Amino acid sequence: MTDVPYLPAPEEHIRREKQKARVLRQSQWWKNKCGHGRCHYCGRAVPPRELTMDHVVPVGRGGHTVKGNVVPCCKECNTQKQHLLPLEWDSYLRHLEAESRPAPPLSAGDRSSSDPEAGPPSPSSPQPAGR
Repeated sequence: MTDVPYLPAPEEHIRREKQKARVLRQSQWWKNKCGHGRCHYCGRAVPPRELTMDHVVPVGRGGHTVKGNVVPCCKECNTQKQHLLPLEWDSYLRHLEAESRPAPPLSAGDRSSSDPEAGPPSPSSPQPAGR
């Protein structure tokens, strides 16, 4: 992951938002969000008590502790994200999406020639002539 330069938020802002996060973590709203037991980013099932609060726009970059900017996520995703915006760690998110998608089934023509059960590749259907 590349280091993205940014101007950190003032310490007073960070201290104030961290205090708001402590209060929000105790709210019924947050407990309900975590009760689903799913990481916002990778979608994996995680025990609710192990979910962490992630600021989509990090506090250190001027983000606020409001319901629209916090999501429950697993420790691994929160650690990977660090101070980045989702745009900035897009490659990691794409990796997670690729992992979660089931591999498409192979057709006879897709099997490698080293597969003894593959048999000969099927002939391609002729393409109509262009105009």
